[in-house]
This record gives sequence, C-alpha cells and structure tokens, in this order.
Amino acid sequence: MRASSASPQQQKSLSHATAFPRSHRLIKPAQFQRLFASAQRIHGRGFLLLVCSNGLNHPRLGMAIARKHVRRAVARNRIKRVIREQFRQQQSQFGGVDMVLLARTGADQLTGDALRRTLQQLWRQMEKRCGTSSCC
Repeated sequence: MRASSASPQQQKSLSHATAFPRSHRLIKPAQFQRLFASAQRIHGRGFLLLVCSNGLNHPRLGMAIARKHVRRAVARNRIKRVIREQFRQQQSQFGGVDMVLLARTGADQLTGDALRRTLQQLWRQMEKRCGTSSCC
C-alpha cells in the first residue's frame, strides 16, 4: 500500500470532487427516454454519445451496453468500468449535461488504451458542439 502525502481532509475533498455518486447517474427510464428522443448525437469508434442539457450544475451519465453489440459479460463490464472511470476523472469539465453512451458493434474489440482515446475524443467533440450552450 502506498503512503499518501495529502492530509485526510485533503484526500476526502479530492475523492469527493472526483466521485461518481448516484446523483451523477441516469437511472430511471424516463431520463433515458428524454435523451433518446431529443439529444444531440455524437458518433465515435464503437460508440454513440447522446448529449442534452439537464438544468443542473453537474453532469449525469447513463450507459447502454447491449448484449447485442458486446456479447461477453466480461467485455461489457470492462467497457462500463472504463467509461465510469473516464467520466469520473473528467466530470468537472462537463457542466450541466446528461449523456448516454451506447456501445455499437466493435466496441468490445477496442483495447484499454484505444477505448480511453475514443472516450476522450467523444468528450472533446461534445465540448466543441455544446460548449456552454444548451445541447438540446
């Protein structure tokens, strides 16, 4: 185990700033339906990102990693884990948007680094398109 140079209070504030609490997740079907109906669509390698403003001061993430596109549960779980981690690290840059990330055919073929690069490209495209304006 690694010793940390930050105080316990600093560690708590750092972890809180980069946490992924339930309030930052899209959970209810109605939340997903709103994005499927009226969100901006951003295409990436193996993924489709749906983005819409949410009127809150923080982003929310939903994932739709269908068995149709990613057959093995291990691969689906790996993809979701990487998406959550990338979102958690980048969430302070997003502002008040809801986003749903849908896996498409070929998403399970991406290596860990390629998956991270693809997600970074999607986040950059989202920032270019939406910026501070309303996305939907």
